[in-house]
Amino acid sequence: MDLFTVPTASFRLLYGFFVIEHGRRHIVHFNATFHPTSLWVMQQLREAFPYDTAPRYLIFDGDAIFSPAVVEFIRAMGTKPIRTSYRSPWQNGTAERWIGSCRRELLEHVVVLGERHLVRLVRAYITYYHEDRCHLGLGKDTPDERSIAPRPSPTARVVALPRAEGGRTAPSIRMARGCVGHFRVAKRARPELLGLRFRAPESAGRMSGAPVAPGLVAIATSHRPWCAADQ
Repeated sequence: MDLFTVPTASFRLLYGFFVIEHGRRHIVHFNATFHPTSLWVMQQLREAFPYDTAPRYLIFDGDAIFSPAVVEFIRAMGTKPIRTSYRSPWQNGTAERWIGSCRRELLEHVVVLGERHLVRLVRAYITYYHEDRCHLGLGKDTPDERSIAPRPSPTARVVALPRAEGGRTAPSIRMARGCVGHFRVAKRARPELLGLRFRAPESAGRMSGAPVAPGLVAIATSHRPWCAADQ
């Protein structure tokens, strides 16, 4: 679990709190407030782990918000608290990496108006993150383990569908009759190109702006590539 700050349009600071599961990088819980306290953090943990769903370990940093009362509450849940060393964010690298991804892919592209606005934006991004965003650390899969759909016909093409505010898109295969099926892109695309190229596993060559060769699928989108494949 961790906290991060988000400036708003009125120059106030919002504090976002989240809990991430390290195995498949699933965001278990997210909420935000202008005034975080130890009692508020404990309430978020109650909502994140109801009944007997508490994890075996919980990693967090040395922030003063994680007071001795929070540590005792974590122990009371049956969880072993693990505090990272001073100035050692890499010891909780999965959480720190998600904060960076959320900033680059969402928060740097929007102006947050308030608490409810931030919660709505980030929860929409989390849905995209779980269902569409692939990770090298997960074998180029998504946290929700989305299956790869085969190309249904030679005339099918990959199109970008909006998924969250801030320019996030998800590719899908659009067939001639208008039905849509998901297609997972596992290569890094070049954001400066409007006609991006995806090389299929059986094809050869490199991604470029050249005409599409056999085995290549064009992605027609002006958005930033949905699949950063950087984790």
